[in-house]
Amino acid sequence: MHELETDAATYEWLDAEDVQVQVKATGARNAFALPEFVDSIRALAIFNVTVANSTIFAVVRKFQETTLIKQSQAISVLKLVESFHFQYTALTNSTSTGGTRARYNRFAVRLENAKSASEVAAAIADLKKRLHDSLPDRAKAHLAFRSLFYAPKLNLTRAQVLRSRKIFIAYVLMSFAKLEHLLPAGQNLRTWSIEHIKPQSKASLDYRDPVYSIGNLTLLTEGLNSALGDAPLSSKIDELRKGSAYFDPELESWDASSPASPSDAQIDKRSHFMADDALDRVWNL
Repeated sequence: MHELETDAATYEWLDAEDVQVQVKATGARNAFALPEFVDSIRALAIFNVTVANSTIFAVVRKFQETTLIKQSQAISVLKLVESFHFQYTALTNSTSTGGTRARYNRFAVRLENAKSASEVAAAIADLKKRLHDSLPDRAKAHLAFRSLFYAPKLNLTRAQVLRSRKIFIAYVLMSFAKLEHLLPAGQNLRTWSIEHIKPQSKASLDYRDPVYSIGNLTLLTEGLNSALGDAPLSSKIDELRKGSAYFDPELESWDASSPASPSDAQIDKRSHFMADDALDRVWNL
């Protein structure tokens, strides 16, 4: 009965894109009081991934009911699952199979039965290897990342909308900032705004226009986004540097050139840079 109660308390948050970090109670081990853990739960909800639920339940129970799994390990397991499904599900739209579910179920059973810290560590290492070995082709994932876009004013198909929702693109951009420790985990993605550096007013009605590309996007506070409007890059670059979640090296190179707007070539180059960083560091297994 206790196990069912723990799982029920976990289950209510597994499809919540707005799940927030719970207050940490003194002396209690609560996985949902770990901001990094909650961020991964939110990410899986944004990806609409449920196939890993058995693993999530097992990690929560092991963390909250024993001391065999460390806080860092509970976070790392969820980050492994998040990183895998970012590439496998969110980017390349690969379909989870019975084998995928069985992999998570086996890990859940192995973690549940672990009687020592070393057995917990071995189970996590095995899961990491199995997920790594099942990643999609890098070239396919790289292309899929470079194809990400945000075009809120266009009429899009349902499939296009799912891949370009504000909360998903905000999640992608926020993940770069978190990796650089520029912002703490546990951010409310809905309080941030997505800025098209080259203004949407210069775009066509084709969602593949570089203006909508991930390479032309940055994450800003809501107020700053409204203030910048359609200003030329040369006049807003300083505000972008101060107010963006992450001002990457490619944006720094745009500053050096100081054009009125970034060129299509600059946007494409930044898309490639971000895709490399995404697969090599941000969502690396």
